[in-house]
Amino acid sequence: MTEHYKQRKVSNERYLKKLEDVKFRVPLGEKAIIQATAQAAGLSVNQFILDAVHEKIEREKRK
Repeated sequence: MTEHYKQRKVSNERYLKKLEDVKFRVPLGEKAIIQATAQAAGLSVNQFILDAVHEKIEREKRK
């Protein structure tokens, strides 16, 4: 392992400690729709889903 690789690995591990994984399932075909819609919006699928969740949370707070 090169020194650069070791540094990247340590950095990546530090970054991942700040995150949690969430897995969810969608009906067949919806994954492609989500991916295409996110791409059209210029977003990653992750960011697209996070934005949608945050919008829903804000709507629920106003009820």
